[in-house]
Amino acid sequence: MVVAIINGEATFKIFVVEGERKILKPANRDYKEIELKEGDDIKLIKVVKVGDKFGNYTSIISYFICTNT
Repeated sequence: MVVAIINGEATFKIFVVEGERKILKPANRDYKEIELKEGDDIKLIKVVKVGDKFGNYTSIISYFICTNT
């Protein structure tokens, strides 16, 4: 789970990679998922929990660093 600011809006979601798609999925079904796209203003604030379901810490950090160069 990550805390991030996407295009100026703070969110707390699960970071998931599905094929070529990078998605922030909500734990609460009342909220929508966010598909991360090239050109989005993405700031990773904190990785809260990492487990097999979420991928590994290195891949999460690498994705967020690579998208903000």
